[in-house]
Parts: sequence; structure tokens; C-alpha cells
Amino acid sequence: LILLDDICYRIRDDGTATVADDGEGVPYAVVTRFEPHLSFEITGRNTRAEFTALIDERLGSANYMYAVRVDGVYERMTVRAVHVQQQPYRPLVQATAEQKVTEFSDVSGTVVGFRTPAFEEGLSVPGYHAHVLLDERRSGGHVLDHVILRGRVQVCVGTDLHLELPRTPEFARANLDPEDLREQVDRAES
Repeated sequence: LILLDDICYRIRDDGTATVADDGEGVPYAVVTRFEPHLSFEITGRNTRAEFTALIDERLGSANYMYAVRVDGVYERMTVRAVHVQQQPYRPLVQATAEQKVTEFSDVSGTVVGFRTPAFEEGLSVPGYHAHVLLDERRSGGHVLDHVILRGRVQVCVGTDLHLELPRTPEFARANLDPEDLREQVDRAES
């Protein structure tokens, strides 16, 4: 799901986006009330690695979680989406093994995501984790790679964290500490 401007969008595995139903659940979400503390324009062709380095230079500290919004024009945007899961739910690495990858060319859209500090590993994925919703609001997904041409970057620093865990038998029985947890997360996120 992508929550953007108070509207929640569901991304299907073919890269299409629709407004989510009120009762739709999600296995995991990171959400903030976005109030930008930093805003700047970016111009010139930048790969995702170059672009995130430009953001990092302006942050000041790697010890905070940052919410990032980029309204931009992209030469290329590569996204993925995982097929909706049904009970019994498979581990994330198995679900993402069947993910669909879609590439968009010459598009504009809004990338929203978080930059998580390394010490929060286990609660979230360290580094950048982002999703995109294209301007027509009918396509998007989890950002795997992109080349940005220009855009407006807004950053909101996070200084507090609220965590809610489900009180269900399934959660109580789940093995959330497998020996290969880091490897599973790396495979699921790449």
C-alpha cells in the first residue's frame, strides 16, 4: 500500500494502483504525519545511488529515521509488487520470489519512503525503502531502481517511534528470529 496525500492506494502485482478499500489489511506499515523540515530541488540525471547520496549529504545525521517525498520526473523507474497473499501466509522471501517487476520509462510521479538508521534493523530495513505512485495515480510499486532527471525533495526527520504488534495466535507462534533473517530480508528487498 502507498499512503499519499491522505489517500491509501493498493498496488497490484501487475503495477496497477487503485484506491484501497477501508477494510483492507496490511502485514506491515510505516506511516508518519509528514511535515517537511528540509526541501530542495534536484536537477540533472542521477541514478538511485547518486540521488540517495545527494539526500544523505543534506541530512546532517545518520541516526534519525527520515521520511522522504520526491515529486519528480524519471527517465526510468523499476518497481516490483508482490501478489496478494492468502492464509496460510508464506514467509516474505517466498512471497517476493514470485514478485512481478515492471519498468516505466519517461514518467513523472511521487516517491515516498523512509531512510532508516542501521540501529533500527529488525524493525525496518536499514537505508532507503521507497514506493512510487505515478502522477496519473494508476501505476506504481516498490522502487527497485530509478534514474531521476529533476524533482522536488522534501524530508521529514523522525524523532519518535510507535510500534504496535498484533495480539493474535498466529503472531504469537510465528518464528520472527530465524538464523538467516538478514539473508531473507536482503533477498526480499532486492
